Amino acid sequence: MPEITNAEAISQWSKAPHQIVENFGNEGDFARQYLLNPALFALVGDATGKKLLDAGCGEGYLCRLLAKKGMSRYESISRNERYGKAMHICFIAH
Repeated sequence: MPEITNAEAISQWSKAPHQIVENFGNEGDFARQYLLNPALFALVGDATGKKLLDAGCGEGYLCRLLAKKGMSRYESISRNERYGKAMHICFIAH
C-alpha cells in the first residue's frame, strides 16, 4: 500500500463533493455512526467537563455530538483547500 502524505489527504478531502458532507447528518455517515462513534465515545468515557482538541475535524459533526454529551470545551481545526487556508471551529457547551 503506498504512503499518502498529509498534503495529498488534504487535497483529496477538499475535492469531496458537497453531497458527501451534507449526507453526514447530525451523527455522521453510516460508518461513523456504527463503527467510529462508539469507539470514540468509549475512549472519551463521561464527557462532562472534559476538553478536546480535534485536529482534522472535517465538517465538525463530532463537536455537536460531544456537546450533547456534556463536553465543556471543544476546539477543532481542519484544513480544506476549498474554503481557504484553515477552517477553525470553536464550540463551548453550556
